[in-house]
Amino acid sequence: EGLNSCLDHRASVYIPELGQTFQCPPTFRIFAAQNPLTQGGGRKGLPKSFLNRFTKVYVEALTNKDLRGIVSARFPLIPQLTVERMVHFNGTVQR
Repeated sequence: EGLNSCLDHRASVYIPELGQTFQCPPTFRIFAAQNPLTQGGGRKGLPKSFLNRFTKVYVEALTNKDLRGIVSARFPLIPQLTVERMVHFNGTVQR
């Protein structure tokens, strides 16, 4: 709820622990990401008044082929066998 004041006419946020209010510059923007509520445990949903301020974009999970391509493109010196093992390990951890 505290971020709502950043996005409305006040364009500021109060941090009680510091006892200070911080003004947002005119170019202030927020980029947010949230996993679905069905993932993870015991989280509450964000208030609709907050969610309505964002555009929702749904993204599918990356495939193993995607991950191999990203790692290979970003780190071309890593041998393919190592990339395969990294991707396999990632999949094992995700299950």
